[in-house]
Amino acid sequence: MAKAFHHFTGEYAFLSNAYPCEVRLADGAGATHQFASVEHALQACKSSEEAFRATIRAAKDVRTARAAGRAVKLERSAWYALAQERAPALLRDKFRRSRALRSMLAETASLGPIECGEARAGPYWSTASGTSGHGAGKDVLGKMLTAVRDAVRADDGGAVDWARHFFGDKCARDAARLSVEAFRGEESLGTEVLEGDSVHLWGKHAACDVVLAHGSISRQHALLVVAPPLAAASVASASASASQGACAAASTAPQELRVFIVDLGSTHGTFVRASSSRRSSGERPSWMRLEAHVPRAFQPHERIELRFGASTRRFVVEAEVGYVERSKTALLARLANPTEALKVREEDTVRVFVGGLPYGMGVDAIKAIVSETRACADEMVINIHLPMNVETGKSRGFCFLKIGSVHAARRVAGALDGMDAGEGEERRTLSANLAKTSIGGKDERRERKRQRVER
Repeated sequence: MAKAFHHFTGEYAFLSNAYPCEVRLADGAGATHQFASVEHALQACKSSEEAFRATIRAAKDVRTARAAGRAVKLERSAWYALAQERAPALLRDKFRRSRALRSMLAETASLGPIECGEARAGPYWSTASGTSGHGAGKDVLGKMLTAVRDAVRADDGGAVDWARHFFGDKCARDAARLSVEAFRGEESLGTEVLEGDSVHLWGKHAACDVVLAHGSISRQHALLVVAPPLAAASVASASASASQGACAAASTAPQELRVFIVDLGSTHGTFVRASSSRRSSGERPSWMRLEAHVPRAFQPHERIELRFGASTRRFVVEAEVGYVERSKTALLARLANPTEALKVREEDTVRVFVGGLPYGMGVDAIKAIVSETRACADEMVINIHLPMNVETGKSRGFCFLKIGSVHAARRVAGALDGMDAGEGEERRTLSANLAKTSIGGKDERRERKRQRVER
């Protein structure tokens, strides 16, 4: 391995924690503040007091920052524990915010694992066991940098890995489900559901959770993250027990979660606006362009609208938090008193009109198709009304699904709309939308007209 690479000098000086770069750290109010290097930010982690952190931010160089950091007295073991907890996130933040640094880091892959041989860094951070530079230290910095490089070289450019460390979102995993509806003007283009994770990547790359095709959109354009509010970590949070307690609190208190939108340094920007509800009165708020890598937080009840680059399509995001706990509670209620639980669910049901059914398809086959889409749990399909042709004994080519919630109904309609069903000559393309009239009304008349045209 090249000596310069081993000692973080010359062209490899950017690997050092002292290298000047933008790094951000959250304060107790959830705002993020910029620091001049990873070392500056690490020193600031010693205390959550804003006056102390302001002094570190104002430090003109690393030496001054370290001198200011000595105002907080820590045992060596406590300092190492704090560094072990916070350094991985800060290093990822360093390379996430600079495309040039990410590229330089990725190019070191041919040199093998990164090792920090700087004796002055000490035996904890480097391979050196003492001031002589000989021996085997822990090389914590080298191992962390190698892990960051592996993430940067992944298909998502390390964006998801950065978010998991920046937000600490393991606490919020599976805590929320997001309904994303796309619009061209006022025309709905369909709904997609994001669940099972709390970090969702948007962009042009095929590895993204939501793939966007417009020419002005970047490969990794933006992130949508469900996580607890950003807050400064105190020295006490370095202990494992405190971290586990924080996770437990977040998982049991969904009202404390936020929906964050983060632009990943896209060329043409990410634009947002939000309202308190779908039916909010008055003029819509104006679009706001997000600053790169600065998270914008929204309350879970807010209706978030997104626009990417120069694309005219907009995406409406609505969050449903705590659905896992509510599902468990509802299940226990149905087991305890199925009849009463059914009455409650009946009041909240929404009907989905499904047209274009093969005429020979029965209720069981419709249930199987809905189940295969995985758009909702099977028990959320309360009833299927399938009108029959009394002369042929077959269906009339459409049905109404009674679904247990509006969120589930939208997902089912989005999944079924445009799907092909049936075999051979019976194969037809389904159309689906939320039913707006009673059975026998406009939707049914429209379907009968369609059938006459097809024949």
